[in-house]
Amino acid sequence: MHRIAFAALLAFATGCASAHQAGDPRPIPPLLADLAPKPAASPNATPRVVTGRGPLSLVDAQRLALAQNPALAARSTAVQARVGEAKQARAIPNPELELTAEDLVVGGAGGGGGGGGVDAQPVQLTAALTQPIELGGKRGARIAAAQHRRVEAELELERERLRVYRETSKAFIDLLAAQRRDANAGEMVVLAEETMRVLTAKAEAGRTPDLEIKRTRVALALARIERRKAAQARDAARLALATLIGQSEPQFERARGGFAIPDKLPDLAELLPRVEHHPELRRCHTVIAKKRTELDAARADAIPDVSVGLGYRYLKDGARSALLATLAIPVPLWDRNQGRVDAAGHEIAGAQHEAEAAELELTRELKQTVRDLHAAHFEVQSLSREVVAEARESYGTIVDGYRLGRFGYLDLLDAQRTLFAAVQQAVEARALFFKAAIDMEGLVGQSLFDWTADGEQTDNDLGIRQALEHPRNAAFEPAEPATKSESTP
Repeated sequence: MHRIAFAALLAFATGCASAHQAGDPRPIPPLLADLAPKPAASPNATPRVVTGRGPLSLVDAQRLALAQNPALAARSTAVQARVGEAKQARAIPNPELELTAEDLVVGGAGGGGGGGGVDAQPVQLTAALTQPIELGGKRGARIAAAQHRRVEAELELERERLRVYRETSKAFIDLLAAQRRDANAGEMVVLAEETMRVLTAKAEAGRTPDLEIKRTRVALALARIERRKAAQARDAARLALATLIGQSEPQFERARGGFAIPDKLPDLAELLPRVEHHPELRRCHTVIAKKRTELDAARADAIPDVSVGLGYRYLKDGARSALLATLAIPVPLWDRNQGRVDAAGHEIAGAQHEAEAAELELTRELKQTVRDLHAAHFEVQSLSREVVAEARESYGTIVDGYRLGRFGYLDLLDAQRTLFAAVQQAVEARALFFKAAIDMEGLVGQSLFDWTADGEQTDNDLGIRQALEHPRNAAFEPAEPATKSESTP
């Protein structure tokens, strides 16, 4: 059974068919659009709820991360804060109510012999309402700047969502590969233990040198060490993925998925124009627009606002009363806000340079990612079609030869190690390919590959299975030489 399990282990190293090729003419959806919660198909239908328990698919991990990641929650609150600021920016200045009482003079003729008391002049009471009026487009510039800050926060949230998407997807691939490597190491331990058992029995019968026993014992110890290291790496990968999907401890059983390597890869010339849609570059352009509105606001601040007022003055004796009208205009003799205008102009230039730098960096990352993807694709194809295939065939040949006494046990052991090493390298190459594919999608912000497969792949090539499914005794017991009576006609 362990040989059959090892055959399934090769699935991660040898898959080559894809349900959706990158060059298909179908419309390319936005990267995160398919991960949004879907409404129920009918009013009576129960929507599927992702719980994060049991086997976890890549799509479910992505949805959990986008829904439960604390960093995204923090960015979402920042967006709501900018929405509140945009609402406040529309407010106009409040009017000012002013109440005054005049001619309250202490002393005078009304106090008797002491000379104290209040003067007999009538008291003047005034009530005035003053309204500041913003001139120069201050309110419009303030509203525009607040709207740009809101859009900037939304793009920062989108950029953070892309980061979480990429990190979660790559962590899932790391866990999937770690599980494969752990299974690989487990198969090595099983074979080493079986080898030790067979050779020990042979040694007791006096058919195996002590040196082979010692070498087998060393191989078994090394296999167990590798299995322990692989298990620790698997647990670390599980914890890393759990943290990204909002779990302090992993609640899912394992990562489940089998993704095929496409034959055709996206072309760099097709991908480069899509970089301009990346949230980081769009954020930089939004910052430029925001800085321009801040420049408009700085210029508007150089224009003084006016305050108009209307009031009513009342004399206590009732003989006279009057309406008041006021107009207040600051005189910009010393402060014309020129320093703030100059600073805003330089900030625009700085934001433009930052946008240019961001575009260059995103373009460089995309070019490097395309190179990495093609290199990993070549390595996967070479390993699956040449290295792993040759190692399987070689292992099967040596097993057959060992049964006939043509090869020694050390040849068989070396063939086993070579085959497992080839599978291990193929697992690593596939992981590098898929992580490069995820990085590519994150840079262009669009779906390029099919990540919906969540079943386990199987190896349809029976070469490795035939090589590993020899009967146990036939695999380790060389054939006895023919006796003289059997060979004589």
